[in-house]
Amino acid sequence: MQLGSIGEFALIERLGRLLPAPGAEVVQGIGDDAAALDLGDGRLLILTTDMLVEGVHFDLAYTSPRDLGYKTLAVNLSDLASMGCGPGYALISLGLQAGFEVEAAEDIYRGLAECATQWGGRVVGGDTVSSPQGLVLNLALSAFMPSDNMITRAGARIGDMIMVTGSLGESSLGLELLKRGLRPEDDAARVCVQRHLRPNPRLAVGAAAKAASATAMIDCSDGLLADLRHICEASGTGAAVEADWLPISDAARQVAESLGLDPVQAALSGGEDYELVMTLPPEEAEDAARRLNLTSVGVIVVGSEGMKVTDQSGRAMVIEPPGYEHFTEGA
Repeated sequence: MQLGSIGEFALIERLGRLLPAPGAEVVQGIGDDAAALDLGDGRLLILTTDMLVEGVHFDLAYTSPRDLGYKTLAVNLSDLASMGCGPGYALISLGLQAGFEVEAAEDIYRGLAECATQWGGRVVGGDTVSSPQGLVLNLALSAFMPSDNMITRAGARIGDMIMVTGSLGESSLGLELLKRGLRPEDDAARVCVQRHLRPNPRLAVGAAAKAASATAMIDCSDGLLADLRHICEASGTGAAVEADWLPISDAARQVAESLGLDPVQAALSGGEDYELVMTLPPEEAEDAARRLNLTSVGVIVVGSEGMKVTDQSGRAMVIEPPGYEHFTEGA
């Protein structure tokens, strides 16, 4: 059996079954944006890691080493935000070819420092090794948080509103501009490219989500539908998304039109927005939307209804594959 026949998430499930059961102190293990260990003093230790591989996650033809360093830390901070946790301490490991420029390696660290200064978090160590082909970065983050503030994917309830921070689709459209070799010559294009190269981890909203009565949360890295599916699978529910409720910026609509793409599909399946997707009881949704600047995009339904997207007339939409998954065709 080859990996391409099962995909990333089925592989994770299979590998997880081979490991011994975690200890009692592990309150959240494999299957969420981060792991959580109970320290026994009212705090949790939150752990997360991400690997970025040249040619898979980034292309140095249009991603500068400085932007790459910034993004490497930012996407990990987004994982912490999705658990309701603040910034912590990072270990960064680099796989470098002997011909890689020293100045470029330094620029990666300059980008890391810029992100840490802007959003918090500190790089406290790591490793450097030789790579036979391409640049590889792996960053691991650890942080502490109060035990009663964590939010996982498993908690959404039927009738909960599905809400998101910010706007969706800009990052994937920015990537498409870069892949086509188009320079961001207007404000709309610059917004989308910047959203792709330097995402904003929603740490403040994540930390405030529990107090706002959020029942489940995830960060939008693989696409709204793909990440919402993770919430539904963990919670045993379905989801009904309203396409005309999606927060799509004027910049995204302008860039999509210029590229001949559908901004709704970009919002649903584009990925790498690094916004937070959360569910809240309907009686709390309006107040949370006002205080945390959230947008309702749908409602949690019974699991037997699966996931569906309807347009403004109530008709089911035909949607593109819901987000990115490693090892699958086209990944």
